[in-house]
Amino acid sequence: MEGFYLKLENKFILEVDRIDLSETSLFAQDSQTSIERSSEDVLDSVVSAAQSILFVLSYFEKLNLYSVIFPDKTERRLLYDGMSYALYAPDFEALLSIQNLHSKIILGVQTLRFFDLSLECDGYLEYYVSKKNLDFALTLTHNPILKTLRKDDIQNFHIQQNPESQTPTKLNIHGTTNFKHLNVVASSSVWRNIQFLESYIKLLHNKELESWLFEKIKFRSFELTSFDMQIPLNKDIFFHLNRSIKANAILKDVKVSLDSNIAPINAREVALNMRDDVLDIAFTKPSYVGYDLTNSKVRLKLPFSKPLEVFVSLHSKEINLDKALLDLLEVYEIPVPVMTQDGALKVGVEIHLKADKFGDLHPNVQGEISSKESTIVFLGQKIKVYDLLTSIAISSKHQTINIEAKNLEYQDLLSAHTKMDIDLLKQNFLLKLDVKTLDLAPSKIFKSQTLPPELDVETTDDPMVRRIIQAIVEQDSIENIPSILTLNTVSAKTNSMQATTHSPQESIAISQQLEESPQIQPEAIEVEDITQGDGVDLLDTIEVVGNFADESLEISIPQFSLVFEQDSEQNIEVGMKNIHAIYPYSPLLQYYGISEGSLVLTQDSLNEHEIFISANLNNLTYPIYRKDKTRLSSLAMEGIIDISKPKPKIELSTQDKKFSLRKHENTMFFVLDSYDVNLDELLSSTIPALHESFNQESQYKELSPQEIAQHNKFIAQKRKYEQEINYPPHILYLEANNMQVYFGHYTIPTDSATITLRDEIVNMNASYGNGIANVDVANHQAKVAIDNFSADFINKVMQKRLFEDGLFELSGIFKGGVLQGKIHMQNTIFKEFVLIQNILALIDAIPSLVVFRKPGLNDDGYEIKNGSFMFWLNDEYLGLDEIDFVGTAIDISGNGLVDFKSDTLNLLLQASTMKTLSDIISSIPIVGFLILGDEGKITTNIVVSGELSNPKTEVSLLEDVVTAPFKILRRVFTPLDSIVDALQDK
Repeated sequence: MEGFYLKLENKFILEVDRIDLSETSLFAQDSQTSIERSSEDVLDSVVSAAQSILFVLSYFEKLNLYSVIFPDKTERRLLYDGMSYALYAPDFEALLSIQNLHSKIILGVQTLRFFDLSLECDGYLEYYVSKKNLDFALTLTHNPILKTLRKDDIQNFHIQQNPESQTPTKLNIHGTTNFKHLNVVASSSVWRNIQFLESYIKLLHNKELESWLFEKIKFRSFELTSFDMQIPLNKDIFFHLNRSIKANAILKDVKVSLDSNIAPINAREVALNMRDDVLDIAFTKPSYVGYDLTNSKVRLKLPFSKPLEVFVSLHSKEINLDKALLDLLEVYEIPVPVMTQDGALKVGVEIHLKADKFGDLHPNVQGEISSKESTIVFLGQKIKVYDLLTSIAISSKHQTINIEAKNLEYQDLLSAHTKMDIDLLKQNFLLKLDVKTLDLAPSKIFKSQTLPPELDVETTDDPMVRRIIQAIVEQDSIENIPSILTLNTVSAKTNSMQATTHSPQESIAISQQLEESPQIQPEAIEVEDITQGDGVDLLDTIEVVGNFADESLEISIPQFSLVFEQDSEQNIEVGMKNIHAIYPYSPLLQYYGISEGSLVLTQDSLNEHEIFISANLNNLTYPIYRKDKTRLSSLAMEGIIDISKPKPKIELSTQDKKFSLRKHENTMFFVLDSYDVNLDELLSSTIPALHESFNQESQYKELSPQEIAQHNKFIAQKRKYEQEINYPPHILYLEANNMQVYFGHYTIPTDSATITLRDEIVNMNASYGNGIANVDVANHQAKVAIDNFSADFINKVMQKRLFEDGLFELSGIFKGGVLQGKIHMQNTIFKEFVLIQNILALIDAIPSLVVFRKPGLNDDGYEIKNGSFMFWLNDEYLGLDEIDFVGTAIDISGNGLVDFKSDTLNLLLQASTMKTLSDIISSIPIVGFLILGDEGKITTNIVVSGELSNPKTEVSLLEDVVTAPFKILRRVFTPLDSIVDALQDK
């Protein structure tokens, strides 16, 4: 003890500068086991000790202990002036007044400050000795400046008032206790924050409660309007604490963040109401990212000794499912895979979140989202829905979302009544579409690709260029590609593909009208639709089954055998497992005659620009045959589609490479190797794609030479423009090797052949041995030129040994179903033995014809040095005219007709031979059968008629018989002279 001063006047005056109790055992606990005492005994001891201290202090006028060192090395001081007590310690300071009356002790708290808590207190406490009851009235004030005071220097401690610049945060508390129960009522001033409560809340060890109070809820002001608490003072105090509190508070300009990653809910005012361990949060004018959430509420269940529970009532009469709202729902594990762009949604969702012992929140969600009319976005596609109702039911045992729309419209592709059931636990869904209309047309699905600036029709005023640009744009269009899938109430209908360029009539009209009236537009020629069969019974309901387990996605349409799969690594596979299932509803498949098989598309996530394709096509009816004359009815192909460029590149082929397809820019390449084609089946095919390509004559009027010239001029200028702007033209190219073409009873062999289609113009070239054939098809007619073909080629075509040795040429035109032309030959022998033998038999039967039995016409055949004849050929007749054969000894001319329907022929031949006059006179018994012409030739008329297999031959002098075959020709093929000008053009 240092600086001891004691004085006695009326009462004692004691001052001590320093008392060191750091080494004393006065405060040491008894090492022996202490006896537990009741709270009432403890209270009696405390009250008795307090009374004793007050009794002792009553003998002092002044008592100042300036420094007392306790065993924990902390320093305190006590100052008493006879009226009040001042206590100073490192963590608190107090200025108190005590009155000890006979029935009660009154403790007046002038100032009580706790530095670590930044808390000030004033008021009074009254203890009634006989009743053992304590009443108190205190005002608590939060003073942040207290933490800045130096608590390590006790000499600097002094009483400081709250700065006037700060609005005090006060809590008024009134209460009473008998030390068995505590009753408290309280209210507060307006607080700007509640951060000063954080240290108190931490004592409850509830992290979720701390998060909600100090992180998720932000406000401009807080006011505790009422607080009422009644709790027992025993070991179960915390158990009863939350159920005993009744409180009301008002917050202004509130932001409630349900999650740190989403926008907050805003409200002009929030009313907090706590009853029975439940905190209700009611909003005034609540909104979320601008959407009105009136009637929305949040409820927190706050059992201080148990995990937190949260109840969110989310309501709105007009809202959009945009990203912000979807993020909010995602927080509570409500995965809604759609967004909305317009239309008022009515939302009513109740969310219950309960934390487990690990602090993880588990949702229980019930509610509905509805709309009379809105536009939703699914996988980037806009879908119009009417009378939408989405029901949500999520719990620990069941997690389902049910979606129903009375009508769903997707562009002009689909209109249907829709029901979708999603099971989040099983991670699958079932979608039912009661289809009204369904039309998956490529032009509706795929966006038009961007064309170069040069193909903007507005960039030029030149009428011809404008029409050329329009023609090129139409070639790029997919408007006329048949629909992939169609469902409606009528029969299935296969839409035909229209020509990709202007029709000849349109182009001609354009050219003719350019100078006179550039504004006049030609009318497009309509192409009739081709309907396949009598139709089928169409589905009106489609079921779509999906599974999204293990971060993968699988969607299938069993009725159509369609499957979409995406694995966890984002690899994609799309499969049409059974084409036959979808064929009755697919105009596109019907158009190309693909009725059975499978198709699989795969995409690797590491190379998203390439799509691998595998196709197995069965039951094909295309007129393509193998060398053993069996139809190519099955085809297995694999390849790649490169989508890295605006125009996809396609490569597809069979394993043996004998059938391949390749598309580069606007050119399509087909290659056939060692396959044969039946031309009759091609021309009569019911496959719409073939029927449309090879049976167009009835759809167009015949063009005049002037119209053809105008059309050709338009095509030439179009090609020139494409070359100038370096734009790839649309070309179809077919290459065939070792191919035979079957036509009627004929077989046409080729070593190689190519077909090129561009701008409705077809160029065909073929070779066999040294022979070369060229066919140009334009303006609905074909020009044919065959040069340097051998007798072997002719014999193979006719499937009999007609000629031996020699060379042949053909030039002609195919138009209106008729092939007209002229054939030239040289140095060959005609070996048609039945006809030759019958002619020789006729010569032997008539002695006057003996002069015609020469080495050039004998049992070995008819030897021709050179010859030619005109012909007309259709599927019923073969007409022959201007027959002019110059033989080594016999010349033959004439005309005739072969009837394929009855297998008969009717020919008139004039046989001529050169003889000296003496030989003629001595050798001709019957001169009437012979005619001596001006050139000194002996000529006779031989009529050949009857069956092709055994024709009858006879001689005749009658004029009507002589001209009859030519008259028949004119009746069957009219006009006969139309070939002359065309051949001259060649």
